[in-house]
Amino acid sequence: GDFSVMLGGDKLHLSSSYREEHVSSWLKWVAEAPPLDEGQQKQFLTAFFSSMMASATYKAYSNGQQFELDLIPPFSFRTEVSLEPESRIDLLIESKTAIILIENKIGDLSLGKNRRYRKLAEKLWPNKAIIPVLVLPSESLEKFSVATPKKECDEILVAFPPATWEAVLNSLRLAM
Repeated sequence: GDFSVMLGGDKLHLSSSYREEHVSSWLKWVAEAPPLDEGQQKQFLTAFFSSMMASATYKAYSNGQQFELDLIPPFSFRTEVSLEPESRIDLLIESKTAIILIENKIGDLSLGKNRRYRKLAEKLWPNKAIIPVLVLPSESLEKFSVATPKKECDEILVAFPPATWEAVLNSLRLAM
């Protein structure tokens, strides 16, 4: 399917003809925020993710889990990171204190593996805050919620709370 999101007065089209990898690479570029220095980058990332985590869909599933956004440089940004064979996180942002996992979904709604990603990350980085974010169009979130039994849907979305593209783009605007 094709989705479009209003960004200011403009429409951003997210078509299934885009590959998720392309969108993940774009998100990586946005998060890296060149040419900011580490202090500015910390401010930008904190504003960007705090706003995303304050969005209605994220808050609905984070069940009051406090994700401490204490991001301490240096930062590394990697796409398609293997957590184990056959398991790749779309975008992983690492700081001294936290790991932000971004799973980007455009068309594919096989979200069950996100629970495993969260557990793997907690095992791999036991001394860092794990901050999961599922990024997807609001239409996909609605479809998934309707098609999946409530208990399973809740477990999956609590493990990896969702931020819709509207929330991501609004957060980007606020952070800039």
